[in-house]
Amino acid sequence: MTNDASWHQLPTTKYKLPPIRLICCSSALEQISSFHPKVKTPQNIQLIGHEVAIVWSDGTETYYPAGALRAASPSAETRGEQDIFGNQYGGGGAKNSPDVEVLGWERIGNYALRFDFSDGHRTGLYSYDYLIQLAGKLSGQQTP
Repeated sequence: MTNDASWHQLPTTKYKLPPIRLICCSSALEQISSFHPKVKTPQNIQLIGHEVAIVWSDGTETYYPAGALRAASPSAETRGEQDIFGNQYGGGGAKNSPDVEVLGWERIGNYALRFDFSDGHRTGLYSYDYLIQLAGKLSGQQTP
């Protein structure tokens, strides 16, 4: 380590980037969305009966039956995990859970939601991209 105070300065880049000022999570999310207009983010999330309804930043709405959302959990408990040799561990596969309910949800960073289910499951992180793809599968349509 040197006594020179300049050792910690970032090198200059050849790219001119716009200044970014992050104030809070919602502000950061709006800034990310403005730089990447194709990134869809949830603007409103509600429990309606036995479904989770999401209004996305582009105005589209998607609806997820609680049982289908639980069955599609991207958690290691459901999907299992692979080691570096490709050996599969755990993962009982998707469970048909028609009676399960969504009790609540939590935003994880600016990329995913975690749902609390009535059967105690709460470890799957549903990325926004995954939720959009899942909506297409549930409605029988392919999403881009």
